Order: sequence, then structure tokens, then C-alpha cells
Amino acid sequence: GLILAYSLTKKYHLKVALLEASEEIGHTDNPTKTKRGELPNHFHFVPASTKNRELLTWLGQVLEENLIAEEVKLQPLTFESGQLIPFVGFGERKLQTKRETESFVDQTVLRLASPPSSWVQHLKNLLLVDTFTLANFTDIEKVEDSAKKIEALHINVSYRVKADYFIYTASPKSLVHNFRNSPFLPHKIQQKIEKGKTWAQVNLHFTHTNHLAPSGPFHVLLGNKDDFEPCLGHFYES
Repeated sequence: GLILAYSLTKKYHLKVALLEASEEIGHTDNPTKTKRGELPNHFHFVPASTKNRELLTWLGQVLEENLIAEEVKLQPLTFESGQLIPFVGFGERKLQTKRETESFVDQTVLRLASPPSSWVQHLKNLLLVDTFTLANFTDIEKVEDSAKKIEALHINVSYRVKADYFIYTASPKSLVHNFRNSPFLPHKIQQKIEKGKTWAQVNLHFTHTNHLAPSGPFHVLLGNKDDFEPCLGHFYES
């Protein structure tokens, strides 16, 4: 949403309003505040895939800064018998999230020149748009002569937003939730989204009084039961 709003104002000189359902623009991309300081909600490394390199190069052009510091090789670690040892793979375990997690244990990664939370802050500083937080749309007003064109959105019941175009950038699942049985979301598209397999990501932050491990490689934690999915971790200096 931030990238799109910035691009529309800079490249196309359009007047844009950005509606955010949470308390702050950027939401979970912002750092998490703890008693020992702020902790990032993203890793400082990403798998060195061609797709990731292309996306970071494109986003760097939007932000006008280089986002890739270097390509490095890091041996992922796992915790076993009370110590961190090299992680050698998932073996024969039939993990449901194997496709999503396998790329993170590749030893070749791209180290980011800056954390994603700073990209959010950079975009917020550049934005010349009206922004509204805690803004949840409660009703859709359609154009009188059209069953599928939106005239305006009603935000938090009492506020009305009228625009030429409405662009939805939240998750597909929330799209179905907000537009269920609506003429604006065809039934076939709704069914396709509902049948899609999606995953939720949960970020857990633990703070420790002692320095535990190098902050470089990823750590992979595996439970000892078949229905446990892997947990990917990272140590940061707080």
C-alpha cells in the first residue's frame, strides 16, 4: 500500500488517500518495542534467489537507494543436545511448510543494506498523501447505473470516501471477508481464494540478558513430533 501510494503520487501526480486498519502506517513491518529496546520484525538476510534479487533491485529504484549490501554464505544452525550445531536439512520429514521454509536454509543469502522497517519509515517521510489509521470500511456505495462500479466507501460507519479508483492491498483472505456475496467480487474469484492454501506468520520476540550466539546465520528449530512445523529464528543485538 505504501509503495503504491508513493508511486501513484510521484509518477502519476494523483491525489491519494491511504486507509490503514491498524493503529499505525506500516503495521507489522514496524519494529516491535520491548523493554530492551526495539527489535526488527524482519530478518537482515533474504534467500539469494533470482526473484528476491529482482524485487530488491526494483524496490531500490523506487526508494532511490541500494537495498542489497552483499551476497554471503552462512551455515544455518539448529539446536540439539544443548548446543547450536550446523543444520543439514529436514531429512524425510513430511513438512507442510517445506516449500516456504526450505529457501531460508540455503547457505547463500543476500545481506540487506538496511532493515525493511527503515524502508517503511522512508516511504512514510516521502508520502504526500492523506493517511487515515484505524480506518475500517463498513459499507460500499455503488454507482447508481452500475452494479460493479464503486462510488464511495463508508469508513467507520460515518466517514465517506469518494474516489475514481479504489485499490485493495490487504490479503486475499481479508478481501473475501470484506466482499463476501458482493457484486464487486465475482463468485468464481471468491471460491478460488477460499480454496487457496495460505499460511499465517507469527513473530515471537524473546529477550535474553546474556549474549547467546552470533547474529549472522538463520537458526532452525524442529520439534520432535511429526505435526510440528519448523521455526526460523535469528539473534539480534538489542
